[in-house]
Amino acid sequence: MAEAESKPPEQFRPNGFVVPALQAAWSAITHTDIPDHNPGHGSFACQHFEHALTAAVRVGDDTDTVAAIAGALLGARWGSSAVPLAWQRVVHGWPRRRAADLIRLAVLTAQGGQAGQGGWPGCARAPRPVVAPLMLAHPHDPGVILGNLHTDAAAARAGAVISLCRVGCDDFDDVPAVNRVSVWLVDQPGANAHPHFVVDQAARMLLELRKEGHIVLLHCAAGQSRTPAVAARYTTLTTGTPARAALADLRGLLDTHGWTLNPELRQVVEQL
Repeated sequence: MAEAESKPPEQFRPNGFVVPALQAAWSAITHTDIPDHNPGHGSFACQHFEHALTAAVRVGDDTDTVAAIAGALLGARWGSSAVPLAWQRVVHGWPRRRAADLIRLAVLTAQGGQAGQGGWPGCARAPRPVVAPLMLAHPHDPGVILGNLHTDAAAARAGAVISLCRVGCDDFDDVPAVNRVSVWLVDQPGANAHPHFVVDQAARMLLELRKEGHIVLLHCAAGQSRTPAVAARYTTLTTGTPARAALADLRGLLDTHGWTLNPELRQVVEQL
């Protein structure tokens, strides 16, 4: 380990054997600087996950082994919410596994195989909150539909869905799997490891899906906190509207449907 910390990653080739593979991974991690946390300038400490894993891949030789070791260590440090959504969206494997399926398996493993409230994460449908269905167009982009877990994607004519809350295995299954993006964002102050990064990632994924031509359903459980927070960040990205004005626009739209934006998310949007 000391040798890995003293030499650059490319020194550990070939790396098919377990020791140099571990050294290459650890060298890539320790030789990659952790970015400053400066949300207003698009810099997030948890981007160390992305940068260090990229460095591990670039070592070459037995790339998949080195990257798997580095990814496991970086994932343990930063968590799944640090994995860029663009990367999560393209993950696929046998038998038809996607990123959300892998996260489900990881959560069940961490919980000793026991499902939580409502059978999540292995339930077919996530428990629905006691609120009315929501289906409103974003005030600055009619191609973005703001909703909640009761919203019907087909009725919204949505070809893509961004879920900001827990969803079941069969929720929104009428939308192609590649266009169903799950975001790890908890609506409780202090419960998120990287709230600035996650909100920004969700808004940028919304922008990407719109560029692809999809009508996008953006939703959380009730549609009253996480949904307007990400929608406001999207407003700023697409129109340059200051965060507070963007939030005010969303509040004007959602006030009669419930508005419970938690103070941490408000601060996150403003700091971004």
